[in-house]
Amino acid sequence: MSWQNFLKDINKEKGGVGLNALQKARGMGASKADINAFLKQKGFTVGSAAQDSGFGKTIKAKETTTTKTTSAASSDWEKFLKQINKEKGGVGLSALEKARDMGAGKSALNKFLETQGYSVGEAAQQAGYGKKTTPATPPPSPSSWEDFLKGINTQKGGVGLSAIQKAQGMGASQDAINQFLGSQGYTIGEEARKAGFGAPLSGGGGTTTGGGTTTGTQYATDLDRYLAGLGTQTRSAEELERLRQAGETERVKYEVDSRVPVVQAEAKGKLDLQKIVNSGYKNIARIERGSDMFRSIMGAFNF
Repeated sequence: MSWQNFLKDINKEKGGVGLNALQKARGMGASKADINAFLKQKGFTVGSAAQDSGFGKTIKAKETTTTKTTSAASSDWEKFLKQINKEKGGVGLSALEKARDMGAGKSALNKFLETQGYSVGEAAQQAGYGKKTTPATPPPSPSSWEDFLKGINTQKGGVGLSAIQKAQGMGASQDAINQFLGSQGYTIGEEARKAGFGAPLSGGGGTTTGGGTTTGTQYATDLDRYLAGLGTQTRSAEELERLRQAGETERVKYEVDSRVPVVQAEAKGKLDLQKIVNSGYKNIARIERGSDMFRSIMGAFNF
């Protein structure tokens, strides 16, 4: 498509051509002189912003004889911009150019935009309309590693190894972090525990029952987590030992309870096998009695 046909389409669609369309025509290879000659030939209406940039004929503002006429014209472009803002949540360069065509001056437009608090598009800002927006200020960084870990715990419901390593990078020692975690009762990730943070993992050989349920070690791990949540540094050695013994008792009870169905099943299997064997013996005895009876009958007839 040639730039002439492009401008014809714009004029047909919008009843005139604005600065954006003329700049695009320049990008398609047209010179300013060619465009002005074309606009004069076709008699197209040219927007105020385009006229300020040297396109088309400059339209001289008609002097108004009464204040009423001026206020009526002002009311028209103000209503127009209010409607645009209502539909689009802001005003762009094309809308402001149309307001200029309706008689609004640039200073009047800027005053109106400031009064109404309308959002102005980037292209309109570059053309001198409205206030340039400044990028939003990022949230402040945490002032200390304690605040950082508190923020992580609030977001994720616990802290992991990467967060703890970042706290170390902010100047915290491992002892200081462990003391802080214990006092706050935060949930600690498995990798962080393996790295020596929070309450230590308990050793011991856990057992696995049918169905894949892990016991022993799982009980010890859960107990450690419970103790970490309470803050083990405030508890005596005797109290900790009582808690561990209680956990061990529960573990043994769980293993016994889990073993009972297996023992019962094994006993039932032995009983079923004995029934089969007894049934076989009975059948053999019947066969032997039948053979003896047959031999007696045959002997009676001297066969």
